[in-house]
Amino acid sequence: MRRHVWRLLSAVAAVSAILVTGMTATGMATAAPAVPSASGITAHIAGYVTSGGRHFRYVQTTVAVSPARKAPQFAEVMLGGSGVTPVFLGVKAGGGPNSVGWAIGVQPFGRGGGTLSALAPAAGDLVRMSIYYDQGRSVYLTAVDTTKGASQTVKLPVGIGTMYTAAQASVYESGYTATVATDFKLWSFTGSRVTTYSGIKGTLLGPWTTTQLVAVYSGAMVMSPSLLSNGGANFSVWRR
Repeated sequence: MRRHVWRLLSAVAAVSAILVTGMTATGMATAAPAVPSASGITAHIAGYVTSGGRHFRYVQTTVAVSPARKAPQFAEVMLGGSGVTPVFLGVKAGGGPNSVGWAIGVQPFGRGGGTLSALAPAAGDLVRMSIYYDQGRSVYLTAVDTTKGASQTVKLPVGIGTMYTAAQASVYESGYTATVATDFKLWSFTGSRVTTYSGIKGTLLGPWTTTQLVAVYSGAMVMSPSLLSNGGANFSVWRR
């Protein structure tokens, strides 16, 4: 147990140091961006989430569809935050028909959502996912299989004046029971971007608070993201 805790704390410290260095190197904003927080511990999610008093109307990322896994797993983007019903768009590992799904208030591929039937990506296809809130009454969830040239958008009604204070790109997985002997990559994310209500555009790295999300099971880290690269737009999620 002590080894697992030390491993997790070391990873948190390394990520925090690199994130701060990356902000200076990339020059994302004219004003000094907020220092990212340490990792957030979750049960099933690994990736990055933006917050820090901002309101986000747009989130986008592109993933290479992962091969099918034993445990249910998907990559996703989300607009949400404290006191607001989150909106999700995700793509399942392995791809195939009905493998791109949306949901409001719960994770995709269960109750509370549906699928984008026009898409059936295969493992290895590049799928760009985005959620856009028009700051009125609707959110638009768009998935584009750039490998096959297929796309679909779903328009969903939301309450007027909704305040999304968080934007997220991550992997959701359930069903694991232990760490693995050798770490391996689950998903790759590229071109991740967000936009605030006031029109400020950037990557996951700022100028806002950035939190790394890691999944922990029985005191051991079982899933976590790599360090952010390409100015905060790219990362991978690894099984640990």
